Amino acid sequence: MDLRYLFMLPVSTLIALCAQMSGIGGAAIFSPIFLLTFPLLGPDYVLESPQQAVASALLTEVFGFSSGLIGYSIRGLVDWQTCRAYWLWTVPTALVGALIAQFVCDNVLVLRLVYATLMIALAAYIAFSSSSSTSMQNSSFGNGGGGSSSSNSKKEKSDVEEPQTSQNPEKEDRKKIISIPKRSLIASNGNVYIFYDLNLPNTSVSLKIYTVFGSFLTGMLGVGIGEVVIPQLIRGKQMAFPVAAATSVAIVVVTALTAATVQFWSLAMHATTSAEKSVVPWSLVVFTIPGVIIGGQLAPYISSRRLLKDKQVEIFVAILFGLIGAAFLIKSITSIIDNVHAYG
Repeated sequence: MDLRYLFMLPVSTLIALCAQMSGIGGAAIFSPIFLLTFPLLGPDYVLESPQQAVASALLTEVFGFSSGLIGYSIRGLVDWQTCRAYWLWTVPTALVGALIAQFVCDNVLVLRLVYATLMIALAAYIAFSSSSSTSMQNSSFGNGGGGSSSSNSKKEKSDVEEPQTSQNPEKEDRKKIISIPKRSLIASNGNVYIFYDLNLPNTSVSLKIYTVFGSFLTGMLGVGIGEVVIPQLIRGKQMAFPVAAATSVAIVVVTALTAATVQFWSLAMHATTSAEKSVVPWSLVVFTIPGVIIGGQLAPYISSRRLLKDKQVEIFVAILFGLIGAAFLIKSITSIIDNVHAYG
């Protein structure tokens, strides 16, 4: 048995744990490892092509997030209504991205630049964007405190007032009352999470473009959808992080599965030799898949117990994305310099 990738078993467990606790796509971390770190370890560790690296990252992500989805579902933390609204947009665009991936993945420099730009932009957004001025109340009371416990989701209306900046009665008379629909999700442990009932079809055009772009990159490069969905859930819908992470995991699983299936099919169709037709690097995934399955069970267990504050998770995600983006940007710059010297 080929044991050269044995070290990826614990590494994959840690990556899956971090990715699923924060709701981001694990491929965002696996792809840089496959594309940048493996070549540094020696020629025996390099995969056949950048596209195979991306497809392998997606396949690993699907198994890990499927494991995590089971854990989150058992704990009743997934908002399926939000998932269905996003799947209508993410699955078709991920399919298109996966179909043209072969034309982009052959150009490693373009691949690295796209990754670097996306990661740095997301890191800046998460780090510097503020949450909504009206923060939702995410309660933690038992089933007996809120009435119906037979349904996991219920709608309600609430008047949310704009923040007051003065006690002047004339200004208070001009104050606007905004009626915003809310829904509550009752977890299996009895905790009740309340958030805005704002689904993607009812959001702004910019958010739709943002989501389509993220799912397109997931199909093409193996990263994007979880990273663009999480800020919308915690900022726009004001979800608590356990619910946002669980819902994002469900969205990522279906989107990534679509992209991975198409990418492996494309690799097999365009293979010319018997070696190329073996599109799955089994010596690698035999260790990454068990690792992410373990991590996928640990993440819901830890997340449901709120051992980390939401702000701490956000800071971690921003730092992680910034490091990944910086690594790809540095590699892209060095590649450009090398090309200039080679043709100079």
